[in-house]
Amino acid sequence: MAELECPRCAVRIQLGQDFCGKCGLALKGKRSGFPMKLLKGAGLALLSVYAVVKLTSFAAPPTSANAEQPPEQPAHEVIDALATELASGYEANSVAADSKFKNRRLRVTGKITAISTDIMDHAVITFDGRVNQFMQPQATLVDAAKPRAAALRVGEMVMLICIGAGDIAKTPMLRDCTFSN
Repeated sequence: MAELECPRCAVRIQLGQDFCGKCGLALKGKRSGFPMKLLKGAGLALLSVYAVVKLTSFAAPPTSANAEQPPEQPAHEVIDALATELASGYEANSVAADSKFKNRRLRVTGKITAISTDIMDHAVITFDGRVNQFMQPQATLVDAAKPRAAALRVGEMVMLICIGAGDIAKTPMLRDCTFSN
Protein backbone atom coordinates (compact mmCIF):
# COMPACT_ATOMS: atom_id res chain seq x y z
CA MET A 1 0.00 0.00 0.00
CA ALA A 2 1.16 3.57 -0.71
CA GLU A 3 2.71 5.60 2.05
CA LEU A 4 3.42 9.21 2.80
CA GLU A 5 5.72 10.93 5.23
CA CYS A 6 4.35 12.81 8.22
CA PRO A 7 5.21 16.48 7.69
CA ARG A 8 5.85 16.99 11.43
CA CYS A 9 7.90 13.95 12.54
CA ALA A 10 8.88 12.32 9.20
CA VAL A 11 7.58 8.87 10.14
CA ARG A 12 6.19 6.77 7.20
CA ILE A 13 2.35 6.43 7.36
CA GLN A 14 0.01 4.39 5.15
CA LEU A 15 -2.35 6.42 2.95
CA GLY A 16 -5.88 6.56 4.31
CA GLN A 17 -4.93 7.02 7.98
CA ASP A 18 -6.42 10.09 9.65
CA PHE A 19 -3.63 10.72 12.22
CA CYS A 20 0.09 10.13 12.59
CA GLY A 21 0.60 7.27 15.08
CA LYS A 22 3.75 8.87 16.50
CA CYS A 23 2.97 12.60 16.90
CA GLY A 24 -0.83 12.69 16.45
CA LEU A 25 -0.85 15.17 13.53
CA ALA A 26 -4.18 15.17 11.68
CA LEU A 27 -3.61 13.81 8.16
CA LYS A 28 -7.14 14.00 6.79
CA GLY A 29 -7.05 15.13 3.17
CA LYS A 30 -3.26 14.59 2.82
CA ARG A 31 -2.21 12.86 -0.39
CA SER A 32 0.98 11.47 -1.77
CA GLY A 33 3.03 14.16 -3.50
CA PHE A 34 3.29 12.40 -6.86
CA PRO A 35 -0.39 12.36 -7.90
CA MET A 36 -0.85 16.02 -6.93
CA LYS A 37 2.28 17.02 -8.85
CA LEU A 38 1.00 15.05 -11.83
CA LEU A 39 -2.40 16.76 -11.66
CA LYS A 40 -0.80 20.19 -11.35
CA GLY A 41 1.48 19.45 -14.31
CA ALA A 42 -1.44 18.26 -16.44
CA GLY A 43 -3.42 21.37 -15.47
CA LEU A 44 -0.54 23.65 -16.46
CA ALA A 45 -0.14 21.81 -19.76
CA LEU A 46 -3.86 22.22 -20.55
CA LEU A 47 -3.72 25.90 -19.60
CA SER A 48 -0.71 26.38 -21.89
CA VAL A 49 -2.48 24.71 -24.82
CA TYR A 50 -5.58 26.85 -24.21
CA ALA A 51 -3.45 30.04 -24.19
CA VAL A 52 -1.70 29.07 -27.44
CA VAL A 53 -5.02 28.32 -29.15
CA LYS A 54 -6.49 31.64 -27.98
CA LEU A 55 -3.45 33.64 -29.09
CA THR A 56 -3.26 32.01 -32.52
CA SER A 57 -6.97 32.06 -33.25
CA PHE A 58 -7.44 35.85 -33.14
CA ALA A 59 -7.16 36.08 -36.91
CA ALA A 60 -9.45 33.15 -37.72
CA PRO A 61 -12.45 34.11 -39.85
CA PRO A 62 -15.87 34.14 -38.16
CA THR A 63 -17.42 30.66 -38.16
CA SER A 64 -20.89 31.06 -36.73
CA ALA A 65 -23.91 32.59 -38.38
CA ASN A 66 -24.17 35.34 -35.79
CA ALA A 67 -20.45 36.22 -35.75
CA GLU A 68 -19.50 39.82 -36.41
CA GLN A 69 -19.77 40.59 -40.12
CA PRO A 70 -17.11 42.72 -41.81
CA PRO A 71 -18.14 46.23 -42.78
CA GLU A 72 -19.36 46.80 -46.33
CA GLN A 73 -16.39 47.40 -48.58
CA PRO A 74 -16.00 46.75 -52.29
CA ALA A 75 -13.60 43.85 -52.93
CA HIS A 76 -11.22 46.04 -54.93
CA GLU A 77 -11.10 48.94 -52.45
CA VAL A 78 -7.95 49.27 -50.40
CA ILE A 79 -7.68 51.80 -47.58
CA ASP A 80 -4.32 53.54 -47.21
CA ALA A 81 -3.07 53.67 -43.62
CA LEU A 82 0.20 54.53 -41.98
CA ALA A 83 1.41 52.22 -39.22
CA THR A 84 1.51 55.26 -36.92
CA GLU A 85 -2.15 55.95 -37.74
CA LEU A 86 -3.11 52.39 -36.74
CA ALA A 87 -1.17 52.64 -33.48
CA SER A 88 -2.58 56.01 -32.46
CA GLY A 89 -6.10 54.96 -33.48
CA TYR A 90 -6.07 51.82 -31.32
CA GLU A 91 -4.35 53.62 -28.46
CA ALA A 92 -7.07 56.29 -28.40
CA ASN A 93 -10.19 54.14 -28.94
CA SER A 94 -10.17 50.47 -29.99
CA VAL A 95 -13.88 50.46 -30.86
CA ALA A 96 -13.54 53.42 -33.23
CA ALA A 97 -10.36 51.97 -34.75
CA ASP A 98 -12.09 48.61 -35.31
CA SER A 99 -14.92 50.34 -37.18
CA LYS A 100 -12.34 51.98 -39.45
CA PHE A 101 -9.78 49.17 -39.93
CA LYS A 102 -11.02 45.74 -38.77
CA ASN A 103 -11.85 43.23 -41.54
CA ARG A 104 -10.87 45.79 -44.19
CA ARG A 105 -8.18 45.59 -46.85
CA LEU A 106 -5.46 48.01 -45.87
CA ARG A 107 -2.33 49.27 -47.61
CA VAL A 108 -0.10 49.82 -44.60
CA THR A 109 3.12 51.77 -44.84
CA GLY A 110 5.64 51.96 -42.04
CA LYS A 111 9.14 51.60 -40.72
CA ILE A 112 10.16 48.08 -39.64
CA THR A 113 11.20 47.66 -36.00
CA ALA A 114 11.33 43.84 -35.96
CA ILE A 115 11.14 40.86 -38.31
CA SER A 116 10.28 37.58 -36.61
CA THR A 117 8.13 34.46 -36.71
CA ASP A 118 5.13 33.55 -34.59
CA ILE A 119 4.45 30.20 -32.92
CA MET A 120 2.96 28.90 -36.18
CA ASP A 121 6.21 29.83 -38.04
CA HIS A 122 4.55 32.65 -40.02
CA ALA A 123 6.71 35.68 -40.78
CA VAL A 124 5.70 38.73 -38.73
CA ILE A 125 6.74 42.33 -39.37
CA THR A 126 6.45 44.80 -36.53
CA PHE A 127 6.08 48.47 -37.44
CA ASP A 128 7.14 51.59 -35.59
CA GLY A 129 3.86 52.97 -34.27
CA ARG A 130 5.44 55.90 -32.37
CA VAL A 131 2.81 55.60 -29.64
CA ASN A 132 4.06 52.89 -27.31
CA GLN A 133 7.11 50.71 -27.89
CA PHE A 134 5.29 47.65 -26.50
CA MET A 135 2.15 48.02 -28.63
CA GLN A 136 3.42 48.44 -32.16
CA PRO A 137 1.39 47.24 -35.18
CA GLN A 138 2.14 43.63 -36.12
CA ALA A 139 1.61 42.20 -39.62
CA THR A 140 1.46 38.42 -40.16
CA LEU A 141 2.53 37.58 -43.71
CA VAL A 142 1.16 34.86 -45.98
CA ASP A 143 3.62 31.99 -46.44
CA ALA A 144 4.44 33.01 -50.02
CA ALA A 145 5.80 36.36 -48.73
CA LYS A 146 8.24 34.77 -46.25
CA PRO A 147 11.25 34.66 -48.66
CA ARG A 148 10.91 38.38 -49.37
CA ALA A 149 10.61 39.09 -45.64
CA ALA A 150 13.91 37.26 -45.12
CA ALA A 151 15.66 39.93 -47.20
CA LEU A 152 14.31 42.87 -45.17
CA ARG A 153 16.20 44.83 -42.52
CA VAL A 154 15.08 46.69 -39.41
CA GLY A 155 14.71 50.40 -40.20
CA GLU A 156 13.50 49.87 -43.78
CA MET A 157 10.20 51.32 -44.96
CA VAL A 158 7.78 48.76 -46.32
CA MET A 159 4.27 48.78 -47.80
CA LEU A 160 1.98 45.78 -47.22
CA ILE A 161 -1.55 44.87 -48.28
CA CYS A 162 -3.26 43.28 -45.27
CA ILE A 163 -6.59 42.57 -43.65
CA GLY A 164 -7.14 44.49 -40.41
CA ALA A 165 -7.52 42.00 -37.56
CA GLY A 166 -8.40 44.34 -34.70
CA ASP A 167 -6.14 44.54 -31.69
CA ILE A 168 -4.82 42.44 -28.85
CA ALA A 169 -4.36 44.56 -25.73
CA LYS A 170 -4.24 47.70 -27.91
CA THR A 171 -1.62 46.21 -30.27
CA PRO A 172 -2.96 46.60 -33.83
CA MET A 173 -2.92 43.26 -35.65
CA LEU A 174 -2.85 42.67 -39.40
CA ARG A 175 -3.31 39.30 -41.12
CA ASP A 176 -2.89 37.72 -44.57
CA CYS A 177 -0.33 40.36 -45.53
CA THR A 178 1.46 40.51 -48.88
CA PHE A 179 3.94 43.00 -50.24
CA SER A 180 2.52 45.86 -52.26
CA ASN A 181 4.10 45.81 -55.77
